[in-house]
Amino acid sequence: MPPEYNPGVKPDLRKGRHMHFYLILILALAGVAVIFIIQNVAAVDVNFLFWTVSLSRALLIIFTLGIGFLLGWFLRSYYSYRNAKMRE
Repeated sequence: MPPEYNPGVKPDLRKGRHMHFYLILILALAGVAVIFIIQNVAAVDVNFLFWTVSLSRALLIIFTLGIGFLLGWFLRSYYSYRNAKMRE
């Protein structure tokens, strides 16, 4: 028998329930993402300064969202670093 086996202790069933919840949540979000991509396949032209790029609307939204997350993360890191330096 494995050393962690103890017949007098019942397993924690809550862990399994949480895992099922997270699995269902991830599958639901993936389903919503697939529906979003299928509904936004139309090509759009993006003009920036001298460049013109043609890509699907879904990719444009995902890229914009990713750039926003990165900028927010970098700004938060910068302000956290600056505040830590000022406290020293």
